[in-house]
Parts: sequence; structure tokens; C-alpha cells
Amino acid sequence: MPKPLGVALRDPGQFGEGFGPCRVNYLEDQRFFLRRLRQAFAAPVALRRNYRETVGCRARQSASERQNRVRANVGLSSFGMSQFLSGNGEPACRRKLCMYNASMTGSQDDSHLQSDAKSLSERISKLGNDDKLPLIVEFAGSPKAGKSTTIDIVVHFFKRTGFKTWAPTEGASKRTPPFLRSDLVAFNAWALNYAISEILTSYHNVEKYDLVVLDRGPFDSLAWMRVLKDNGELTQREYEYIENFARHPKWSKLVERIYLFTCIPATSMKREHESKLIQRDGTAMNEEMLTKLKDKYLRLEEDFQKDELSIQTFSTDQDGDPRDNARRIVNDIIDMLRKRVQ
Repeated sequence: MPKPLGVALRDPGQFGEGFGPCRVNYLEDQRFFLRRLRQAFAAPVALRRNYRETVGCRARQSASERQNRVRANVGLSSFGMSQFLSGNGEPACRRKLCMYNASMTGSQDDSHLQSDAKSLSERISKLGNDDKLPLIVEFAGSPKAGKSTTIDIVVHFFKRTGFKTWAPTEGASKRTPPFLRSDLVAFNAWALNYAISEILTSYHNVEKYDLVVLDRGPFDSLAWMRVLKDNGELTQREYEYIENFARHPKWSKLVERIYLFTCIPATSMKREHESKLIQRDGTAMNEEMLTKLKDKYLRLEEDFQKDELSIQTFSTDQDGDPRDNARRIVNDIIDMLRKRVQ
């Protein structure tokens, strides 16, 4: 079988009548392709030039190999790639390709960071279990603000550099029973208790992790609870009970850093819709709810800062390389771990 050439034809009718499909991703029959070439060279000179410019450049094997390699790395289908090359690709496809291009550059720039981390992990591994306590950090913030993407990069880095790292599955969207979604108070109460249980389990675990990364912990749950209080689903007294429980020093003091990701509601909704077939707002994923939620995150940040709890905020209103924020966080975590062995 010949290798696919990944040819993308811009217009079905631009080469004359009877030129078949506007896109040929896989040439299952070489004779079909050769017949089309003969038809093109039998056409007027202008059509032949147009055909060569449109098809000839993309039919080179090197272009095909590059396309196949990029498609394999960013997870685009052959149709998605042809759409991207013809300028009709969705923003989600374009962002994936931009992330792939970014990932192919700058790896050497992080070599010193990897070296420092590996050296530090070796020093920590020599400590006895009695001297080791996990560093627990929480990622919180707006939906579609880049928390999970950044967590993946950070966790991957520390695992690859030798640290015993634990990143529990995010509770709110992946572990909370789906039938609780009809009652947002019950839903977020379950998520809060799940986060606290993961903090306590990882902290006292005999495995003695070096790093524990929470995707939405107690801080995040309290922001949702404040929104529900404002919506009348919780009284002030009920909310105070929940906040006092969430901020009990037995577990809240175990979280040493909170990384807060925020973005404007319009950006959250755009990122939500561009990867979905149904463009419909949800119970929580709508601009009104997201506006309230962002306000509560920022107000909660002020309250926590008064208690000297360290919070770092990242705004992701604009699409960019997620490794930039991940790199800042990795450096911050390395600094905190280094202080433990000095």
C-alpha cells in the first residue's frame, strides 16, 4: 500500500467539472490519482498551474511525513488536519497545534531545572520516613482556566525527576456521584469531604509521598459554597458551619500553597463550547454562574491571605503556552521542597 499523501484540495470545482471530492486524505487507489493527474495536464495552462500550486506542494512525501507526525502528536483526525491546513480548523485544533509547536522548542532551556530537581529528589530519598512529610498543594479556580492541563505538566515533571508524587483524581467532576448534580449543596459538600479525605490519607500514608497535588480542594469548594449562599440555597449560619469545618487547622494547615487560576466567563464558555457538539449552557457552566464564581474566588483569596495562607494567582484570559505557568509553579515547589532539606 502506498503511504498516504495527505492531499487537501481547496475547492471541488476549481479544476473543472467532474473533479470529485474536495479532500483526498487516503489514496486507496493509485490509478484514481494518476487519472486525476492526466485530467489536470489535459486542462488549460492556468488550471494546470493552479493544480500544481494546490496539490503538488502538499503531495511531497516530506510534507506528508510532517503532517502525519503532527497529527499523531496533537491527536487530530485526518479530517481535522485537512481542515486545519485549509484554514477551516476549529480554535481547539489550532490551540492543540500551537501547544505541540511550543512543546518542540525550549526543552534545552529547562535542562537546568530538571538537573536541580533530580539532585533534590536524590537528597530527599535519603531521608528516613520519620523525617519526611508530603508537600501538599491545591489547584483551584474557574472552570476551563487551565488547572488540569497545568497539573498534568507539573505532575509529569516531578514524577520523571524522581519524586514520589500523588495526584488524586479530581473529585467534583470525576468522583462525585452524578445523581447529586441536581442538588449543588450536596454535590459540593461531597466534593469538599472528598478533598479533605485525600489530604488526610496522603499526609498520613505509610508511602510517605514527597508531593501531593490536589485538583480542587477545600478552598475551591468554599468558593462554590459562597455562590450557593448568595443564591439562597444556604443560610448564613449553614455556610459558617461549612467554612469552619473546611478551614479546621487539622487539615487546612496541611495545604502549604494554593494556585488559583482565573479567566473571564466568556473565555471559559468559549473553551467549553469549542470542544462540544451541543452549544448549550449548563447548570454551572453559564456566564452568570461563572461571573459570581470568579468574584468569590477573588474575595476568598483576600480572606485567606489575611490568615497568611499563601496563594498565587494566574490569569489565563488569553490562550498561551501552559508550560509557562507550569514552569513557575515547578520552580516554586522546588523552592519549598529545598527548604525542607536545608
